[in-house]
Amino acid sequence: MISRSFPGLWAVLYLVCGMIASAPSHGDPPAAENRAAAYLRAMIQAMRQLNYDGTVVLLRNDKLETMRFIHSVDAQGQAQERLIALNSPLRELIRLPDNKVICVYPESKTALVDHLPLHRSFLIEFPEALAPLEAHYAFEVTGEETIALMPAWVVWLRPRDEYRYARKLWLAKTHFLPLKYALLNRDARVLEEVTFTELHLQRDTTAAPPQNIETLIADNHPHHTHQLAPLPFERAHFELERLPPGFTKVFYTVRQLEPDGAQVEHMIVQDGLSSVSVYLEKAGERLPPKKSIGAINAVSRALDDYQITVMGNVPEATVQYIADGVRLRGQDD
Repeated sequence: MISRSFPGLWAVLYLVCGMIASAPSHGDPPAAENRAAAYLRAMIQAMRQLNYDGTVVLLRNDKLETMRFIHSVDAQGQAQERLIALNSPLRELIRLPDNKVICVYPESKTALVDHLPLHRSFLIEFPEALAPLEAHYAFEVTGEETIALMPAWVVWLRPRDEYRYARKLWLAKTHFLPLKYALLNRDARVLEEVTFTELHLQRDTTAAPPQNIETLIADNHPHHTHQLAPLPFERAHFELERLPPGFTKVFYTVRQLEPDGAQVEHMIVQDGLSSVSVYLEKAGERLPPKKSIGAINAVSRALDDYQITVMGNVPEATVQYIADGVRLRGQDD
């Protein structure tokens, strides 16, 4: 369900809020000038291929929470994830290979089923290819630290412009899984953080989601939120006349508001790490012109009889830049 308030839009996009062959051995380090990129590729491989679970502390949207995280890979190489709250409100998030995300609330016996075609992981979103990022981020290994009693390489991704946040990762030396991840603004203030307090590799997938997912859903009074196919960008009633360097359009659809059935158009642009959503709907309840929650920034403005909202895990300058370049199709300047 999409509400007309900013928190409602935020909930749609960030309901569940963040990879590939075996990792190289620590005993064979890559050349110094390529170390950061090589370590990041090893991380992507480890996140996709290994079975692991642990306890993780998440700082997101100005809230701190401790959860259990489980990552498993089936015989076909398809990854699944579970994120289980350890404190009230109790809930479990399950991400399946078909982009289906299920949120189960055991206390109220309810389940929310969503379909997120661009969602890769509950913890850390990272692209398969690093090359497109190198024009916009500088990779650097800056040292070694210990996280969860494991030695780790410290790797920075520093933005080359004002349109994206910095990333800092702590990668385990033994298997290159990320033990800690931080999202930082230009003042080096931590906006989001994911930290494992313990992490264990598993030989099998015994901690995978229950085999009968449909039964799990049916037993918890399911509510299906979205199951939308992407539509051609040309179908949009608006155009993005400018985007920050490195950002491209990756998804467009039309969603239906409840309970009145009104429609809202939704386009997503990404640079490989950062994601920004652009919403267009008929003007109704006026939203705040600017809003920030943790790493998420949003800008709303009127556009003739419509309201445009741009929001994402990017600096305010980014959403403002994109919002200022939104035009209705056929609209003259």
